[in-house]
Amino acid sequence: MEAIASSLGVSRVPISRPASQAASHTATPRSPAMTLVASSHGSALREVVHQARNFPRASPPQCVCHSASLAQAGRHVHPHSASPSSSSSSSSPSSRFSLPSSSPRHLIVCSLKEGLPSSSASALPTPSIPSLPPVPPGPAHVIPAEDLPAFVACSPLLQRVGLSQADVQRDVRAWGALGHELAQQLGFLGKGGKAQLGEAQLRRIFQYYLPVFSWCWRQLQLHRAQAAGGGAADAQAAPLVIGISAPQGCGKTTVVESLEHLFTVTRCTAATVSIDDFYLTAQGQAALREAHPGNRLLELRGNAGSHDLPLGVATLSALKHATAPGTKVALPRYDKSAFSGRGDRSPPSQWPAVQGPVDVVLFEGWMLGFQPVHHDAAAAVDPQLEEVNVRLAEYSAWHDLVDAWVIIQVADVDWVFEWRLQAEVAMRATGKPGMTDDQVRDFVTRYIPAYKAYLPALYADGPRGSDPASTLHLDIDQGRNPVAK
Repeated sequence: MEAIASSLGVSRVPISRPASQAASHTATPRSPAMTLVASSHGSALREVVHQARNFPRASPPQCVCHSASLAQAGRHVHPHSASPSSSSSSSSPSSRFSLPSSSPRHLIVCSLKEGLPSSSASALPTPSIPSLPPVPPGPAHVIPAEDLPAFVACSPLLQRVGLSQADVQRDVRAWGALGHELAQQLGFLGKGGKAQLGEAQLRRIFQYYLPVFSWCWRQLQLHRAQAAGGGAADAQAAPLVIGISAPQGCGKTTVVESLEHLFTVTRCTAATVSIDDFYLTAQGQAALREAHPGNRLLELRGNAGSHDLPLGVATLSALKHATAPGTKVALPRYDKSAFSGRGDRSPPSQWPAVQGPVDVVLFEGWMLGFQPVHHDAAAAVDPQLEEVNVRLAEYSAWHDLVDAWVIIQVADVDWVFEWRLQAEVAMRATGKPGMTDDQVRDFVTRYIPAYKAYLPALYADGPRGSDPASTLHLDIDQGRNPVAK
């Protein structure tokens, strides 16, 4: 490692650990985290990147509030609970974080001003890669700024995304500014742009969405560094394709929209595509249904076999090559309301287009990363799954185009039914047509066999061929909040 660093002119960047944790790491062989630089020595740089990615990090510090303004709250809220009422009296004080006692509890964070550097200005990360993109100077409206890192450190995701409280402290301005942007995008801001955020909203932004974005953004910087090390320093790197796999109803759409917004406000061009956009046309679905009469798993869109794989490959490939300014890529769209809900592909004239250079592609879907199992195992789950299992092997054509993965994991697939039912009840409450409870159950049960057959391997091993250093597994509870596994 030292020889590689010397040949590249790379300096050592020590990673600090809390004093309380230093002893637990003294016996662990440590490699220095390295600054990434442009170099013609591609293989050497990739080795530096690999070792930096896998450098052991300390566990996140205990979530203890030291600020007088927060300590005076007089009531503790468990950082992983979905609402104030779900706090646990059995939790130790060191695992709790207090918010101000004023009503309503709120956090006012700084606004993001113009002047962010262009994403094309440099293809390389800064030394040690910040936790979030830098933001320009602006008014500090955090209450108080020194308490934001401690609140973020209560996230059960912090260690998984490779961050420490010190990382957040270093980049606290960016965390505050991007938190404000996200609160605005999610509709949490009141008149005048002030954030009157409840505890659950604060946790959702600072302990879930922003940590995930931090991980994705740093994956992008590593991706650019590797491209530069491979001889692409003078050209726009191919976009990073992030596959986001998550069950239906778990909040995947909001996560993806939040990521796209955060990439956009930090001057990165992001394109979002869903496996839903690649469903077969109505005519193709009818042909599939007729070819497999009586197979309810292939009667409607959803399972493997109901997608236009070549269209997906062509779209993702076009996006990966959209590196030149002015390049345009049309993104297919699917109309789920067509043909009485059976759906059909929207006409190409209605497809939106993204203009290059594209920096990141967010590719999301409920079954992304699924891999076929032995036919006996598929039949044991549901005899009708055997045909789906055969067709699933062809989806490797999509997976091979993914560079990094975010896997949102659930403990019980039956939550999918409850989440879908909640959505339909809310839809009916607004006067819009929605499925009945029986229709929801019939709809969801067509997906459950695939969940039962394929989720165990996905959760245990990640997508086949994926790099563990570029795969983020995170667990959520029934309230769609991140939890420690």
